[in-house]
Amino acid sequence: MRIAGSEKAFTLVEIMIVVGIIAILASMAVPNFMRSRQAALQNTCIENMMRIRNAIDMWALDANAAVGITPLSTDIVPDYLRTWPTCGGTGYDVPAVGSDPICPKSTAGHVLTSSGSGGGGETPPVPPHPSAIGP
Repeated sequence: MRIAGSEKAFTLVEIMIVVGIIAILASMAVPNFMRSRQAALQNTCIENMMRIRNAIDMWALDANAAVGITPLSTDIVPDYLRTWPTCGGTGYDVPAVGSDPICPKSTAGHVLTSSGSGGGGETPPVPPHPSAIGP
């Protein structure tokens, strides 16, 4: 025979306290996760723009193309890039030789600076080639 109240179980108050603690922990973790996700998307987009710029520069060297000439995407893919990159499912426009690609989601703040990273900065000056200096 069982005596009423002798069963071991959690009370409603204990369960509510645990749910409250989990809710507090989740409210701290979700914003950090979202910031990390946005930073990863931005870094991926900047890396894609660097790959496009480098591929177009290699194509321009191989094709003797002048600055300002815009190649076709078929000139770049598959010889210089396996596939044309996208930012969030939207493809980049093909930039002209000597110009930087622009993120198709311009409101996302993905900007390729002249130094190649999204953090800003200037491109350092290129030293002259040793053969141009002379004896």
